[in-house]
Amino acid sequence: MPTNTITAALIDDDRRDMKRRHLIYNLAVLNTETGEEIGRLADISTEGLMIASRAKHSLKERSTLTFALPESCQKFENVVFEAESRWHKDDANPEYELTGYRVIDPNSDYKMLCQLLVRQIGFRDI
Repeated sequence: MPTNTITAALIDDDRRDMKRRHLIYNLAVLNTETGEEIGRLADISTEGLMIASRAKHSLKERSTLTFALPESCQKFENVVFEAESRWHKDDANPEYELTGYRVIDPNSDYKMLCQLLVRQIGFRDI
């Protein structure tokens, strides 16, 4: 593969519709099949999210997820999406593990919810 093709592929991999944003309040992320909390939302973009949890998540595992939302976002309480765990690393707190998920085919409701969460509980760029 020529170098310029490799560079183009890497640029495409790094491109996102929305910058990944850290949140002030960490919402619970729930597995819709079991109803169990799998962790807390640490950051979000329209293409992925990072979850902080005490348990290590298996990689390359697909799950159907949703969020436990604050009252101000109740309009989106039934937003369900499929995501695949892609990576994990240690959190600054040694009791937690961070896992990165890629959202599979994010729909318009998921994208609107991301934007709403960033506006309402996201850290602002200075």
